[in-house]
Amino acid sequence: MQNLKLRVADAYVNGLRAGRMLKVAESHVESLSAHARDVGNLHEQGMVARSDLLSVRVALADARQKALQAANALDLARAAYNRLLGRPLDQAVSLDELAPDAGRVPLARLTERALVQRSELAALAGQIEALRHQAAAVRGENRPQIALSGGYGYQQNRYQVHEGQWMVTLGARWNVFDGGVAGHRAGAVERQAAALTEQREELASVVALQVRQTWLDVEETGKRIEVTRSAIDQAEENLRVVRDRYANGLSTHTEVLDAETLRVNSEANHAAAHYDAALAGLRLKRAVGDL
Repeated sequence: MQNLKLRVADAYVNGLRAGRMLKVAESHVESLSAHARDVGNLHEQGMVARSDLLSVRVALADARQKALQAANALDLARAAYNRLLGRPLDQAVSLDELAPDAGRVPLARLTERALVQRSELAALAGQIEALRHQAAAVRGENRPQIALSGGYGYQQNRYQVHEGQWMVTLGARWNVFDGGVAGHRAGAVERQAAALTEQREELASVVALQVRQTWLDVEETGKRIEVTRSAIDQAEENLRVVRDRYANGLSTHTEVLDAETLRVNSEANHAAAHYDAALAGLRLKRAVGDL
């Protein structure tokens, strides 16, 4: 159930990610379209070479192609989400935005909680306890055993003196010597319990590693969000300056395209960091057993 929840959460975040990437691709098309109009006006005035106009048109065509690919990726992400929910693949999907968890819980506390809550560890602990009780029961076969049973039976028959009868049975058994059979059987069960104990210890170390890895992912993606957020502002300012310089003949057309590429990459990187952080938080909950 935990794994299924994580798969649904992963599909949910992928749907949001694909939607954001489509918006980034569309903004790239809008920006290049505006730049293409400016270059066209400058070319009509004889201020720029025809190669600049051709270059921006090629870049705009490439941007439109990537926007189509982003739209297809969004449709596929929504279909995958619908499939996990058992809905028609083409059903409309409306997803609420996710914000990364701002709270920071110490790693040691999360690891301790995971070792208590993870169902896999609890299941192994139950099997180990059952095997130990089974071993004790097998060893008890050589000890004195007393059985007491009783009951009451009633049979409607007017020819019987007593239609109801009480019955009590008392039995005793003591297997004085069995050649060590019970001891060997109990030892085999105890060895199974010991093997499961080692397996549980190994699984506990794997769980602790999962918690550490996902916790570090949360820390990393949180820092990436801050870095990429500031990069967007700088990339937008850089694009504005380069466009002004190009309009005044102080920079080349290639510099404008490079600045636009930096802007788009900075927005894509910020979106990736945002949804990586949201997904890392959900994976941390799965590792702890809180999902």
